[in-house]
Amino acid sequence: MNLLSTIIERLNQRVEAGNIFDQIYGLCELSADGNDKAWIHYIGNGQAIPVTNFDAKQGTIFWAKRGKISVSKNESIKLAGCKWLYETKFTLSAYAVVRKDHLPCDSADAQDWIASRVLRLVSGTDPQFKTAIGVVAYEVVPNGYVNEIKSLTANYEWACVSIDIDVNVLTSSEDGCYDTCATGDIPLPDFLPCTPCLTEVAVDGITIIGNGTPEDPLIAIGGGGGGGALIALPFTTDHLAATGNAYAVGNIVWYLGNVYRCIAANDSILPTNATYWVNLGVGFPTVQQPSDWNSSSGNNQILNKPTIPAAQVNSDWNAVSGVAEILNKPSISTPNLQEVTDVGNSTTNDIGFGAGSGIEFIANTARLREGTIDAGLGGNKGIAQICAVGYELKWEAGRLYVMDGNGVLIRWSLYNFNVTPTVNDDSTKGYIIGSRWSLDDGTVYLCSDATLGAAVWTLQTSGGVTDVTATAPLSSTSGSTPDISISQADGSTDGYLSSTDWNTFDGKFDVPTGSSTDYLDGTGAPQPFPSLGMQGGQATGTDTYSVSIAGVTSYNLNDAYAIGFTNANTGASTLNINGLGAVNISKNNVVPIIGGDIAANQQFIAIYDGTNFQILGIAPNQMFAYVTNADSVTINKGQPVYAFGATGDRMTVKLANNSSEATSSKTIGLVFSSSIGANQKGYIITQGVIDGINTNAFNSGDTLYVGNTAGSLTNVLPLAPNHLTRIGIVERANAGNGQIYVFVQNGFQLDELSDVNITTVTPVNNDFLVYTTGASNLWKNRSLGNVLGGTTSQYVRGDGSLATFPALPILYKDLNNQTAVTGNTNNNKVVSVLIPANTITVGSIVNIKVRVGKTGGAGITTLRVYANTADSIVSPAPTLLMTSATSAIGNTYNGCDRNAIVKSSTVTQTAQANASIQTDAVVGNATLTNSNVDWTVNQYIIFAIQNGANGDSTVLSYYEISIK
Repeated sequence: MNLLSTIIERLNQRVEAGNIFDQIYGLCELSADGNDKAWIHYIGNGQAIPVTNFDAKQGTIFWAKRGKISVSKNESIKLAGCKWLYETKFTLSAYAVVRKDHLPCDSADAQDWIASRVLRLVSGTDPQFKTAIGVVAYEVVPNGYVNEIKSLTANYEWACVSIDIDVNVLTSSEDGCYDTCATGDIPLPDFLPCTPCLTEVAVDGITIIGNGTPEDPLIAIGGGGGGGALIALPFTTDHLAATGNAYAVGNIVWYLGNVYRCIAANDSILPTNATYWVNLGVGFPTVQQPSDWNSSSGNNQILNKPTIPAAQVNSDWNAVSGVAEILNKPSISTPNLQEVTDVGNSTTNDIGFGAGSGIEFIANTARLREGTIDAGLGGNKGIAQICAVGYELKWEAGRLYVMDGNGVLIRWSLYNFNVTPTVNDDSTKGYIIGSRWSLDDGTVYLCSDATLGAAVWTLQTSGGVTDVTATAPLSSTSGSTPDISISQADGSTDGYLSSTDWNTFDGKFDVPTGSSTDYLDGTGAPQPFPSLGMQGGQATGTDTYSVSIAGVTSYNLNDAYAIGFTNANTGASTLNINGLGAVNISKNNVVPIIGGDIAANQQFIAIYDGTNFQILGIAPNQMFAYVTNADSVTINKGQPVYAFGATGDRMTVKLANNSSEATSSKTIGLVFSSSIGANQKGYIITQGVIDGINTNAFNSGDTLYVGNTAGSLTNVLPLAPNHLTRIGIVERANAGNGQIYVFVQNGFQLDELSDVNITTVTPVNNDFLVYTTGASNLWKNRSLGNVLGGTTSQYVRGDGSLATFPALPILYKDLNNQTAVTGNTNNNKVVSVLIPANTITVGSIVNIKVRVGKTGGAGITTLRVYANTADSIVSPAPTLLMTSATSAIGNTYNGCDRNAIVKSSTVTQTAQANASIQTDAVVGNATLTNSNVDWTVNQYIIFAIQNGANGDSTVLSYYEISIK
């Protein structure tokens, strides 16, 4: 048996009875992984699971070992049969986490309430559990608590408390010889196997008899008395002969409160002819069996295997020769419960139970025992029925108490005679807020405050009706069962009407002669209700709507109706009232509604204009203009028009096309009417949906533009010189019922932009558009010469600056110092010169002179000259024309005078381009390098410098490029 796990399981059973926690765990251990903490719950067989849900729906409790488990041998206590006692102390901590809103107390007292509750549930002795685990004693001792759990993150919704207890277990030596394999995680010392200790003792004057079994215990003879020591009682052979008795080895007697066993008689093993007895201790030794008693000669002084009642007294024993020493029919065997409860057995004695003990029903753990708390009325806790989940029904001092699941809080106190509750019927007696108190007559009081010495009880009901009164015109004879009556009314008193009075009033009513739709005017004459001008109803159907409206028999000009439409429309629609005929629904005077103008379950006002129902309340999802056709031809529905002018206080339009600015830039919309004749008026749509047109040439989703011919549309983006004017998007492609969403967006000319001015100076061929700063900061048209501001003898260099062409043969020279190369050893581009295409031709000799100076003497400086189609020494890869380096680290000057000879369109020859040569006038072993440089395209001559050390600084002070 794993003793620690068994103990924790028992503690959890006791805690569970308190109905505080809905998550209860056994032995756990706190484990940390970085900043994350988790409780490890051992589930057996060396396995464990992490538990991280501390915030259960109600509460959680964990048990953990607080320290080492200690076992000590208690030599101050010794049992009969030479059994030592061992004390085992388990130091445990209960870590409790409970939601504060689940507690019957303020949040400030939450932790104290939990701690006191748990300690109350688990503390003290547990006799039933002591027997179950087979130990001598078992006790749970509180050891304090702390109102926090440091291993948990603070959360103001929880009440967290760490509760310390000590569990003390007392075992005999036989129980204390633990095997660590059998006790699992309990670190008990490795005791030697239990052996009968007296067999290992050798003391002068003592003789050991017996084999150490319960049937034949070890007995020490001699040694001067004491437990198990030899005693000569005044029962000699002569004495017994006088009484006719004879003792034999094994006989038992009771003498002056002690029990003795005969171990020698007459000529036994002792040297004298005396009878000797061994003292077995006070009462009856539990190891004695009925076989130890002998029957002899019918004498009732010798035991004859009867049962000893539990309450044996001295009067049950017979006196022999004036000495009360011989047993009179008792037996020390202990009957079991089944033997005494067999059918036919009965007792005239009361059955007694210890404190907290009673009758327990094994099937469901329900119990019958004393009550959990004392009501303080002399009933001393009374008697309680406790169900399997702990709820208690207690009868005490003539009153019945209905308790909670712990048996400590009173839900209802019944049959309290005529005694009403007082301020002292408070929490100390188990009352809480909500407790009820009933008297014998049914009167009920409710506790609204259970404060100690200041309880508040409120009367809820009374005993019954005692008196009934009445107010005129009713009258009552009073009392608990009165007669109730009402008098007849007269001119000044209220009451009931007689049949005569009823007939009088009933005869005063004249039946009207009008119809159910009439009303009575002030003279009582029926009159028809006048037309209200606006009535309404709910129209059904889709697009062809119908509605019933009471009283409408014809369509009258300007009649208005409030109409709710059950369904949305999908296109042009009609409305039929009371079957009088379908009438077109329109908006904006004569414009038919389109799909989506009416939403399902939407309400509108419909006004009859003599031809159509004009709908008020349509969302403005279309915009129209009423215009005059200024063109010489009829404009048909769906054709684009542009604003031409105005006449007769109305805008005029003509067919639009994209061939000119005038006919496209002011496009305003599409004709919405079926057609508008020349000089006639009609509607155009400027934004929104138009349907019922031919869009078969397009696809849904196409963007439409004004076409090249008057009044046409195209889905092809117009390009210059045509003008771009967007009309809208095709929503439905169809030959007869196409649909377009119109949103006109005119394109812009360059001179229509607010930051462009190309009209002050008339543009001419090859003008540039350049940005000019000044008062307006505008883009303006300028010629190249005007922009550059140079002369015909100058050219534009790569950096955009102007330079004058040098006279041949010198193409370019510069006497200025270039930017120094400092602080690195990279190959750095310093300066470049653009050689325009065909400047150098086949047969030319290109002479390049260059000079550099260096400060610092840490390295050798290298000068390189490249040719490249781009102004870069990286990409594309340049062609190396020549190299020159200082001859020693300390040199500070390097000059170069080299030639490149263009022998053909693909061969430009230099003297060993990759060797360090300052001038071609050198005799040596250098080889010639042929490079493919295409001088028919623009080429850059690029000068680059590479320092030999980071501490050097090199500057190019002069270069010159010429053709010979």
